[in-house]
Amino acid sequence: MNKQWLNSVRAIQLPYPADLTPEKAESDISRLAERGINMILTEDHRYIMFDMPEGAPPQFLFKPQPRAKSIAATKLMAETCRRRGIKILHHASAAYCHEEFMREHRGWTQRDARRPDEPLFFEEYGGVWLFCLNHPEFREAFYQMVIEFTKETGVDGWMIDEVEWLPTWFSCGCLWCREKFKEETGMALPFEANSPVWENFENPLWRAWLRFRMKSAADFFADLKKRLDAETPGKILTTCHAGASDTWSAQFWGTDAIEYSRVLDYIFYEAYVRNGIPFYGWLWYFAELKLYAAIARPTGVAPLALFYPRSELESRFSWALSSAAGFRFWACNNASASYPFDFFKWQASHENLFIASAPMADAALLFSKQTRDGYKGRDLDFYVREWTGWAQTLIEANIPFETALERDLTKEHLSRYRLVIAPHAVCLSDAQILALLDYASSGGRIITTGETGWRDETGEPRIDLSLAYALQKAGKYFPEKIGLRRHLPCARMDEEFCDTREPDAGRLILAAVRDALNDAPSLEITAPAGILASGFRGEKNNLIIHILNYRGAAPPTTAIIHKNNYTIGFPETQNIKISWRAKSAGFFTKAEIFAPDANEPDVCDLISEGGVQNVIIPLLRDYVIARLS
Repeated sequence: MNKQWLNSVRAIQLPYPADLTPEKAESDISRLAERGINMILTEDHRYIMFDMPEGAPPQFLFKPQPRAKSIAATKLMAETCRRRGIKILHHASAAYCHEEFMREHRGWTQRDARRPDEPLFFEEYGGVWLFCLNHPEFREAFYQMVIEFTKETGVDGWMIDEVEWLPTWFSCGCLWCREKFKEETGMALPFEANSPVWENFENPLWRAWLRFRMKSAADFFADLKKRLDAETPGKILTTCHAGASDTWSAQFWGTDAIEYSRVLDYIFYEAYVRNGIPFYGWLWYFAELKLYAAIARPTGVAPLALFYPRSELESRFSWALSSAAGFRFWACNNASASYPFDFFKWQASHENLFIASAPMADAALLFSKQTRDGYKGRDLDFYVREWTGWAQTLIEANIPFETALERDLTKEHLSRYRLVIAPHAVCLSDAQILALLDYASSGGRIITTGETGWRDETGEPRIDLSLAYALQKAGKYFPEKIGLRRHLPCARMDEEFCDTREPDAGRLILAAVRDALNDAPSLEITAPAGILASGFRGEKNNLIIHILNYRGAAPPTTAIIHKNNYTIGFPETQNIKISWRAKSAGFFTKAEIFAPDANEPDVCDLISEGGVQNVIIPLLRDYVIARLS
């Protein structure tokens, strides 16, 4: 399958009526093409499983459509897109249904494992009932409808939404799930509501249950992909996912982007936090983008990011932030019809600045899915905020790093880094610890914190801690969770924002990292605090550096930010110095600075000082891209 077009995506959602006319389709697609958009995700046609009669009232937040008209309208839209060179992914819902359809297929529904007699109901989205992702009849009916819809409409792929277990981590305890769980784990799920298994992270059955739910959701996609590839080859399959680092999505709702990445063609990050503010919360979002970038690595294409900005200026900032992380952007906001999205037109004419082979990275920061899923419980202080604190500290200091996952703990992958950081990665296998020890014995530097390696990959405490202690001795070790003291939460609307980070913890982290790198990171930036620099290898081994001004994005230390009552500003910054080491980054002879509001790039002088090269950017407003060639 040729997926390389995904590296150049400029996307937007497009709602259209069931009685779409050719004139309306042509008008809408022409308008989007003129704005530089080259992929749409359909909207208002999510519910392909059931038919709605003409004039029926909406039964939940997203209105169902008459099926025949929905298919005809989508076919017309796909044909119109194809004539303009625009790709179209169909946005569909999997597990949700309304009450009438639930009663027709009551046996398909998700059940609470402690009370398996009654179908589960979820109060969000206007109130929905839920189908079981393991139920063979539901799966077959849904898969068949996807195949038929694809053949009849000619869409280029699917974004399947709402593949999740709701509303809690006790779903689903139907007989099909119990049978599959027993078959895969050899364990029997209890029926008793007061069983000591429930919510007991010291019980291996409970931890296996949580892993099973995440695997089953990914299996739903794996089996769908087999069907799609066999009957309609060449179609893209992705899903919506928010909060890859969070225990809520993984443990509670059983939906895990890391699991999904073993089967999906395309990784899509929905940068959603309830009432989150992209501008003031940029640091939290950028750490999450770094994690999704690691999740997307096996796909070989740039992932997609969707933010929920509240203004045109915040939309542009979100696009720049996503681009600085190596993502393509889905431009979505409440006034999308009136926003020009000029940045897409500029990006379309400068695509060579956005297609990168690899990010610059001196260090790997390990995110441990095994620890997130199997250690203690849902409280983010147990593990996640330790990782986030390290990520955010490195980001603000502009130290080039990539996120690594447990699957990356191989000799080949680790050899690309000078330093590996494993903050409180409690749950690691023997093989994963040995890979880190082998890396250290080969000259790599390691930093660990907390209880790294104290439990095996399933969360079971180690009786023999000799491997964990060997890992501590192999590098720099902090007994405490030092990153926890550096975690900054996401800024949210109408909530108090408190920056309680401890400067001393930040200094300790950066001192340890710089010492491990011999105080010589491959890329450095000399500028006032509030400038982000992110480097990538581009075409012909050029160096591409995204430079984003977030100096105006710091709210007061303690503040309540009210709806639409915050300003977005970019204090102009002069004479920003970018430095790189020729030995690791390369020696360059030309520096060009591209700004979205300028027709032509500025050419800047390069200064060589020993093994270091520098370029001075005279003026930064909000966002520029430097190309060194």
